[in-house]
Amino acid sequence: DWALCLKLLSGSRGYPLCNFASRSAKKSEGLQNTFQIHNSARFQKSLEMGKTSVVWQWAGDSAKGSQDVWIDYDKKNQELIETAFNESMGKVKIDDERFVDLTDASQFYQRRWDDPEGKCRLVRRLEKGGKSASAAAVALPSLPVQDEFSKSIPTLQGRKFCLTGAMSKPRKQIEAEIKKYGGQVSATVSGTVTHLVSAGNDDTSKSSAATSRGIPVITEKQLNKMFARCRADKSIQPRSTWVPEVRNRDPSIFHSKFSGIPYLAPGDEWPKCCCHKHMNLMMQLNLAQCPPEFTKRVGNTGLIQLFACMDFCPSNDGAENVRFIANPDQSVTTESVVSRKPKFEYEQVAKEIVGWVHKCDIRSQTEDDDDDNDDGDDGSDDEVEECDNEFLTVTGDKIGGWCNWCQGVEYPMCPKCDEKMTNLVMQIEGNPSDFCIGDAGTAHVFQCSKHKSEFHFGWACS
Repeated sequence: DWALCLKLLSGSRGYPLCNFASRSAKKSEGLQNTFQIHNSARFQKSLEMGKTSVVWQWAGDSAKGSQDVWIDYDKKNQELIETAFNESMGKVKIDDERFVDLTDASQFYQRRWDDPEGKCRLVRRLEKGGKSASAAAVALPSLPVQDEFSKSIPTLQGRKFCLTGAMSKPRKQIEAEIKKYGGQVSATVSGTVTHLVSAGNDDTSKSSAATSRGIPVITEKQLNKMFARCRADKSIQPRSTWVPEVRNRDPSIFHSKFSGIPYLAPGDEWPKCCCHKHMNLMMQLNLAQCPPEFTKRVGNTGLIQLFACMDFCPSNDGAENVRFIANPDQSVTTESVVSRKPKFEYEQVAKEIVGWVHKCDIRSQTEDDDDDNDDGDDGSDDEVEECDNEFLTVTGDKIGGWCNWCQGVEYPMCPKCDEKMTNLVMQIEGNPSDFCIGDAGTAHVFQCSKHKSEFHFGWACS
């Protein structure tokens, strides 16, 4: 194959220069792209790259740090990479162990075939004047959204109720409301019944049958609360929330991600905690990659970053942990941020956000109790109701929706209008980010609904 290629390139036997793909390369599972050789000015220019000011480099290690020294590729690989760059190819084979990934226009990487996501190094293309091609302004692609909102709206689907005793409302009216919200009704306590609704007399034969079968017995009041949540009234107030889908990779400094290298404007210092330690990046959101409904609610464009001290000092919260960059400088390169990056005792594996799952989020029962206490209820009449857990606030890492309060309700106050900041921007509980917030805790960022530039970080643990 290569002998034929040389004949084609040399023009012997009258063959013109033409597209060529090596059959042996096609058989290789590792090399995703095969080089197409074109009789074009761009290709001829790339062959003469040694006479130009274009240089391809990869990030090596010095004796004092990691990926802090730029090393030139040899002439052969310089030509191969430049050809692939000019022909918009995705990957370039360097040797049997490594390849250069050009698929991300904002940052190039050298990766290993055996672990492309975990073992990678920065790569850059320098032109005359020191300009890096990977620093050019690019429009980040929108991320896919999987819609599960309608599936997660509270209903009684999958639940079958049996009623016993004299209710406050006609039984037919109660049964009709159960069916209205997707539930089923049974005249007897069969094996498929999920709840027995009792009027308060636990001595009935149905109550005994439910107890022996392990079927939960609830009151009419509890059933009414389930109806109320299905009606989406004050006690539930459904909101949209989006759960991130991730992969282990540190994308460019402009992408949405957990941990990794953040965007840092020229002259900006790495943020520090009150204990004087540098703070880790927990989450970075590029609003251009977020669902439009979320972006509209936040009311901004640009980047939102959350930094936190991994010791989670008692006073490690507030507005200083959150950075909002309305117009990031697209000329900033990853290497310029890496050069300012401090050494951390602990760093979480970087995770690129590659998509979102849209879900219906339910207002926490904790907030219902908080509202009752605000209205003068001392809470002494509160019951531990089984149906409180029928519909739950979405847990784990998410953007938008309601906060999954770890302890009590702790909405911060806006410093400008002195009103509660109830717009949840992000919540981090360690799934899928793997962050550990104290002892099974929750970290959250809120925004003022009136003053969109005001953010506040807080956290709590059990």
